[in-house]
Amino acid sequence: MKYKILKSAKKGGKVSVLKAKSKKNKTIKIPATVKYEKITFKVSEIAKSAFSKNKKLKNVVIGKNIEKIGSKAFYKDKKLKKIKILSKKLKSIGENAIKGIHKKAKIKVPKKKKKAYKKKFKKKTGFKKSMKIN
Repeated sequence: MKYKILKSAKKGGKVSVLKAKSKKNKTIKIPATVKYEKITFKVSEIAKSAFSKNKKLKNVVIGKNIEKIGSKAFYKDKKLKKIKILSKKLKSIGENAIKGIHKKAKIKVPKKKKKAYKKKFKKKTGFKKSMKIN
């Protein structure tokens, strides 16, 4: 995956996921942290259009430090059926972030955050009633 440094520091550095190295991946796991030049950075956001139009993508695991999912992050990933969110810090989901993913997609979220995350996945994010959050 390709990353962009958002906040550089020996402690508390943050990066954004820009895109996958290949659009041939069926599963993508976004890590909680990445190491660059002996410094560990928290992966705190998924950039705008990071994985959009990825025709083979079926499963996504979102790391525990993600705070933001950018607009059109998974736009038109038609085969994307499973999204597992490990993060309990998710603050925002961009417009059309999941628009065009499989109509019966399942989004698994931490139990304690289910109610809060249900409010974040709205029609403007691309969420459909046929999708499930559990």
